[in-house]
Amino acid sequence: EFVFGGMQAGELPEGGARRREGVDGGAGLLGDVALAPLGGGLREAGTLGDRMYSIVEGEVEIVFGDEVVERVGPDGIFGELSLIEPGPRTGTARAKTRVRLVPIDKKKFEFLVQQMPYFALHVMKILANRLRDIDTKYKAK
Repeated sequence: EFVFGGMQAGELPEGGARRREGVDGGAGLLGDVALAPLGGGLREAGTLGDRMYSIVEGEVEIVFGDEVVERVGPDGIFGELSLIEPGPRTGTARAKTRVRLVPIDKKKFEFLVQQMPYFALHVMKILANRLRDIDTKYKAK
Protein backbone atom coordinates (compact mmCIF):
# COMPACT_ATOMS: atom_id res chain seq x y z
CA GLU A 1 0.00 0.00 0.00
CA PHE A 2 1.50 3.31 -1.08
CA VAL A 3 0.69 6.49 0.81
CA PHE A 4 1.92 10.06 0.78
CA GLY A 5 0.94 10.83 4.38
CA GLY A 6 3.36 13.03 6.29
CA MET A 7 5.30 14.20 3.25
CA GLN A 8 5.09 17.76 2.02
CA ALA A 9 4.58 18.58 -1.65
CA GLY A 10 7.88 18.32 -3.50
CA GLU A 11 9.61 16.11 -0.93
CA LEU A 12 9.85 13.25 -3.39
CA PRO A 13 10.37 13.60 -7.11
CA GLU A 14 7.44 12.97 -9.41
CA GLY A 15 6.83 9.26 -9.59
CA GLY A 16 8.20 8.73 -6.09
CA ALA A 17 6.06 7.04 -3.49
CA ARG A 18 6.23 6.26 0.16
CA ARG A 19 5.25 2.93 1.67
CA ARG A 20 4.70 1.95 5.28
CA GLU A 21 7.26 -0.71 6.04
CA GLY A 22 10.37 -1.18 8.08
CA VAL A 23 13.83 -1.36 6.59
CA ASP A 24 13.59 -5.13 7.00
CA GLY A 25 10.13 -5.21 5.39
CA GLY A 26 8.35 -5.44 8.73
CA ALA A 27 7.17 -2.77 11.14
CA GLY A 28 10.73 -1.57 11.72
CA LEU A 29 11.96 1.19 14.00
CA LEU A 30 12.25 3.80 11.26
CA GLY A 31 8.92 3.13 9.59
CA ASP A 32 8.51 4.51 6.07
CA VAL A 33 10.53 3.65 3.00
CA ALA A 34 10.58 6.18 0.17
CA LEU A 35 10.96 5.08 -3.44
CA ALA A 36 12.64 7.31 -6.00
CA PRO A 37 12.83 6.68 -9.76
CA LEU A 38 16.06 6.56 -11.77
CA GLY A 39 17.44 10.04 -12.35
CA GLY A 40 15.06 11.64 -9.88
CA GLY A 41 16.30 14.72 -8.06
CA LEU A 42 15.92 13.95 -4.37
CA ARG A 43 17.23 17.21 -2.91
CA GLU A 44 18.49 20.40 -4.49
CA ALA A 45 21.48 22.40 -3.26
CA GLY A 46 20.42 25.62 -1.56
CA THR A 47 17.04 24.33 -0.37
CA LEU A 48 16.36 23.96 3.34
CA GLY A 49 16.50 20.40 4.58
CA ASP A 50 14.41 18.87 7.32
CA ARG A 51 15.47 15.23 7.06
CA MET A 52 18.30 12.93 6.12
CA TYR A 53 18.10 9.65 4.27
CA SER A 54 19.48 6.16 4.75
CA ILE A 55 19.75 4.17 1.53
CA VAL A 56 18.27 0.68 1.63
CA GLU A 57 18.79 -0.14 -2.04
CA GLY A 58 20.21 1.67 -5.06
CA GLU A 59 22.70 4.49 -5.54
CA VAL A 60 22.50 8.25 -5.10
CA GLU A 61 24.93 10.78 -6.55
CA ILE A 62 25.84 13.88 -4.58
CA VAL A 63 26.54 16.72 -6.99
CA PHE A 64 28.20 20.12 -6.38
CA GLY A 65 27.63 22.28 -9.44
CA ASP A 66 28.26 19.94 -12.37
CA GLU A 67 30.64 17.64 -10.50
CA VAL A 68 29.66 14.32 -8.91
CA VAL A 69 31.57 14.42 -5.62
CA GLU A 70 30.25 11.23 -4.06
CA ARG A 71 28.21 8.14 -4.81
CA VAL A 72 26.26 6.77 -1.86
CA GLY A 73 24.97 3.20 -1.87
CA PRO A 74 23.16 0.80 0.46
CA ASP A 75 23.62 1.54 4.18
CA GLY A 76 24.94 5.01 3.29
CA ILE A 77 23.37 8.28 4.33
CA PHE A 78 22.98 11.77 2.92
CA GLY A 79 21.33 14.99 4.09
CA GLU A 80 22.58 14.63 7.66
CA LEU A 81 24.03 18.15 7.84
CA SER A 82 20.54 19.64 7.73
CA LEU A 83 19.70 17.84 10.99
CA ILE A 84 22.98 18.62 12.75
CA GLU A 85 23.16 22.29 11.76
CA PRO A 86 20.12 23.81 10.03
CA GLY A 87 20.83 25.63 6.81
CA PRO A 88 20.67 25.27 3.05
CA ARG A 89 21.68 21.96 1.53
CA THR A 90 25.25 22.01 0.25
CA GLY A 91 24.79 19.57 -2.62
CA THR A 92 22.17 18.12 -4.90
CA ALA A 93 21.24 14.48 -4.42
CA ARG A 94 19.93 12.57 -7.43
CA ALA A 95 19.07 8.92 -7.92
CA LYS A 96 21.64 7.15 -10.12
CA THR A 97 19.47 4.01 -9.99
CA ARG A 98 16.01 3.27 -8.66
CA VAL A 99 16.40 3.95 -4.94
CA ARG A 100 14.69 2.74 -1.76
CA LEU A 101 15.53 4.98 1.16
CA VAL A 102 14.40 5.70 4.68
CA PRO A 103 13.68 9.35 5.49
CA ILE A 104 14.84 10.32 8.98
CA ASP A 105 13.41 13.56 10.34
CA LYS A 106 14.84 15.54 13.26
CA LYS A 107 12.69 13.72 15.85
CA LYS A 108 13.83 10.27 14.63
CA PHE A 109 17.43 11.49 14.33
CA GLU A 110 17.48 12.75 17.92
CA PHE A 111 15.89 9.51 19.13
CA LEU A 112 18.54 7.45 17.31
CA VAL A 113 21.38 9.59 18.67
CA GLN A 114 20.05 9.32 22.25
CA GLN A 115 19.05 5.67 22.23
CA MET A 116 21.69 4.22 19.91
CA PRO A 117 25.08 5.86 20.49
CA TYR A 118 26.64 3.78 17.72
CA PHE A 119 24.33 5.52 15.26
CA ALA A 120 25.88 8.87 16.25
CA LEU A 121 29.37 7.39 15.88
CA HIS A 122 28.42 6.02 12.45
CA VAL A 123 27.28 9.48 11.31
CA MET A 124 30.46 11.08 12.69
CA LYS A 125 32.65 8.54 10.87
CA ILE A 126 30.88 9.27 7.60
CA LEU A 127 31.37 13.03 8.11
CA ALA A 128 35.05 12.50 9.02
CA ASN A 129 35.62 10.40 5.89
CA ARG A 130 33.96 13.05 3.73
CA LEU A 131 36.20 15.75 5.23
CA ARG A 132 39.29 13.60 4.61
CA ASP A 133 38.24 13.03 1.01
CA ILE A 134 37.82 16.78 0.47
CA ASP A 135 41.19 17.46 2.13
CA THR A 136 42.92 14.87 -0.06
CA LYS A 137 41.29 16.25 -3.20
CA TYR A 138 42.35 19.83 -2.50
CA LYS A 139 45.89 18.88 -1.48
CA ALA A 140 46.25 17.14 -4.85
CA LYS A 141 45.42 20.38 -6.74
